[in-house]
Amino acid sequence: MARLGGEPDSDSRAALMRLAPGGPVESGNDDAGDADRVSGIVSQIKADLLLGHVSDLRAMVEQRLHDGTLDLPDAEVDRIVASLQA
Repeated sequence: MARLGGEPDSDSRAALMRLAPGGPVESGNDDAGDADRVSGIVSQIKADLLLGHVSDLRAMVEQRLHDGTLDLPDAEVDRIVASLQA
């Protein structure tokens, strides 16, 4: 279990490595271009859809893009939403 305010213990670190086989994202996490970042967000939302964790798809897409500091035109957001609904 992770200790508050400190590094994760060995069990937590092992769980993180299973979830993110390339290791946790630390330095260099802003190296991806916008297209790669959008692709990553779309992949995350696809997983959320499969798990039934999406009640308002467009709102989720907009929120994730905002969280990722990606400002896309409405037409592009519409395209992303449509691709996720297909």
